Amino acid sequence: MTALFCNLCLLCAISVECFSMTNRLPPEIKCAKAVEIDSGVTRALTVRADSSCHFFEPFPAGDYVVQLRLDWSDIDNTTGNPTLDADFCIPGTTKFDKTMKRHPAHQTKKEKDNSINMYLYEFEYEDIKLRLIVELTIAREIAGRARIAHENEY
Repeated sequence: MTALFCNLCLLCAISVECFSMTNRLPPEIKCAKAVEIDSGVTRALTVRADSSCHFFEPFPAGDYVVQLRLDWSDIDNTTGNPTLDADFCIPGTTKFDKTMKRHPAHQTKKEKDNSINMYLYEFEYEDIKLRLIVELTIAREIAGRARIAHENEY
């Protein structure tokens, strides 16, 4: 059975033992989508082998190409949600600008927006402002036994 958990504290939805893993996504997560609150655009997030992240499509921002990713190896202890990391790539290369790791836009925590009464990520860099919620499809297996009874047996 697959259930959709939108905007919940992920500690409630995902096994705690997954949080200490590196280079692996929690196995209960089958897919992830990001919804831009202001535009309503929904984007499927991708995964990569040997990574503990869900990736957004890269986009240009200022002098960089920005790669956003939900980092499941960096869980916020307050909300139980992954950190939204931004990697700033130098255009035309595969190199990241390491000086941007100190920029406030590099890491974004999920916080409550009282105007809409929801928890969301607010990424801001130069003239770009993204207000995002993440939707996860989570599946779990439950072991059990069943007895099939005929009408006259119960």
